[in-house]
Parts: sequence; structure tokens; C-alpha cells
Amino acid sequence: MIAYVDGKFQDPREATIPFLDRGFLFGDGIYETLRTYNRRPHRVELHLERFRRSASALAIPFQVSDDELTRIILEGIASVAAPSEVVARIWITRGPGLAEYDPGAGPCDPRLYALFRSLTPPPESIYLDGVDAGTLREDKPHALYQVKTTAAVPQILALMRARNKDLFEVIRVNNLGDVTEGSRSNLFMVREGQVITPRLSDGLLDGITRRLVVETLSSQDRTVEEATVPLDALMQADEVFLTRTTVGVVPVVRIDDTTIGTGRPGPITTNLIEVFKSWGRET
Repeated sequence: MIAYVDGKFQDPREATIPFLDRGFLFGDGIYETLRTYNRRPHRVELHLERFRRSASALAIPFQVSDDELTRIILEGIASVAAPSEVVARIWITRGPGLAEYDPGAGPCDPRLYALFRSLTPPPESIYLDGVDAGTLREDKPHALYQVKTTAAVPQILALMRARNKDLFEVIRVNNLGDVTEGSRSNLFMVREGQVITPRLSDGLLDGITRRLVVETLSSQDRTVEEATVPLDALMQADEVFLTRTTVGVVPVVRIDDTTIGTGRPGPITTNLIEVFKSWGRET
């Protein structure tokens, strides 16, 4: 594992950040997570596009070019011992300032950080047998659901709930009774051969792996419908699967007390799992 702080790579156990960094004090920052296949960063351009979009949404001045970010990412990946795949996470905060909510109360100096570590693959059983998920009702959608902010308390609480119930993930349900996303994943369902995913406007992040699934299915002449998905419709699906950068595509076979489809990963989900795995076998 290696960190990138203050323009240099160093041991994360020895790296330090300024106490007055607003990312630490107020969660005033954004981040992006990407992974490698065959030790190469996968679709880095999509991640950097969203990284900049998130920074713009928080009005954080960001002067580092994509070329420079890519150089840092490639160098960080090379610093992690082979042959394991690598998870790279990059952050930008508004930087050190006064300990006041108002960022205009004093000068701020945006800071770039990164961390690179070996990817620990999940157990193969989650792909072969599927996983259990639960649901979590929310009074209102997160105001910044389209921004990957460092203020991740809602996700942390949802994951704690999942762990306490021995669940792989918790699926969020908005105040209208419609499903949106998992605590750290996007969601798809299949009904009578049609693949459906919740609309972004219903309160969810525009996930990169979500985009890759849509691209992959489109290349197979299968369309993905973006639609509002009521919870009861999800429970009647033939297949349900989750998507996330570090795990790819994961089948869900049970939600709360309801068995999904046959209780086994379905054919469309299984096909997508194989496509994602094939990227790691390409040379």
C-alpha cells in the first residue's frame, strides 16, 4: 500500500495531512475509486470525468490536468507489488482554511491525495450462489447523491446495518417507495428479459460500473431501460444484481424475506459476470 500526499509517494502510516484541512474537519471534499484489470487502470477517463464533475459541483478549484492525474495513478499502481490487481482512490479537498463552515471566511488551498492498495478479490461464492440484501427506507434522497463526497456517514450507517444482519448490501428506498441504489453500489433488475435500472433523477449516483453494464448489454443488442422502480416491482423481478467498481457484477438472490426469481443467479447476470472476468484475462 502506498499513499500520495504533498506531491510525493510515501508510506501511508507516515503520511500526514494538515489538521485544518476542510476534508478532515467538514467532509468538504470529493473522491473517486478505480481498479485495474491486468494491472491497467480500467476506463480511467470515465472516472476522471466524474471526479471533475464532483469537484465542480462543490466549487472546489481543481488545477491538476488529466494527464498529470493519469501519471500519478500509473505510478501509484506500479508501486504496488505485482501480480495483484490494484484499487486506486483519489481525493481532492478544499484544503486547509479557517475552522469555519464558510469556505469564504479565509483562504483555502485545495489538496490532492491518493491511496493505492492490492485488490482483495471477493469470494467466488458471491458470483456462483448470489448474495442476500436488505432494504432501508429514507425520508428524502441525499441532496448530493450525484457527487462522490467524502462525507460518507449515510453509507457507513447503511453498511453497519448490513453487517449487523449478515447482509452483503442494503438497498435504499426513497420516500416515494421507489428503490434507488445500494449503500455503495448501483442496482439492476430483469423482468421477462428486460433489464431495468433506476433513473438517476430518482436519487442515485451515476456509477461507472453501471455505465459499463449498459455499454456491455448494448453491444449484445440488449437495451437497458432507465425507469422508476417501485419496491414491490423489484421483489417480483426474475433477476437482481448489484454493480460496483471493486466487485463488478454481483447477483442478489434474496431481499429481506423475499427470494428473487429461482433463488439462483440468472442468465443475464451470469453473462455479465463472465464479461467482467474476461477483462482480467485479456492480454
